Amino acid sequence: MKFRSLHKWDNIPESKGLIYVAQLLDELLFEFTLDTYKPSAMNTSLLVREALSTIDLIKSGVIKRPNINHVLDELCLNLKKDEVAKSLITVDLGELLDSLYSKNSTYDSLTTTVELLNNQIPLKIYKKRNEELLIKEIT
Repeated sequence: MKFRSLHKWDNIPESKGLIYVAQLLDELLFEFTLDTYKPSAMNTSLLVREALSTIDLIKSGVIKRPNINHVLDELCLNLKKDEVAKSLITVDLGELLDSLYSKNSTYDSLTTTVELLNNQIPLKIYKKRNEELLIKEIT
């Protein structure tokens, strides 16, 4: 981690934890940090869109099939822990995850599954539900 000057910090001895967190955030958000160390900026709905876009690129021959794996892995991880997405999905989440994890899926079945997710959690509805759940939790 690159050390930055602390000349603007007051009361350094009592701010060690805060300084450490600030340095971590600085490192994570630094423009030359590897993408694998940066925090995810995409919600589940946006990951679904990325998956659809990646599938289209594979079908058109622009990129190879292995490029979809990391997108689907991140999507599955998000689906498992995203309470907003889970509250919107009306089909069995386990079956969706099984279909997404299956490395033997055809493009058509994969596309169908991802399009189903896209219909279940469109960005506008995802945003609205997120706001509703946040307000409920805060109040």
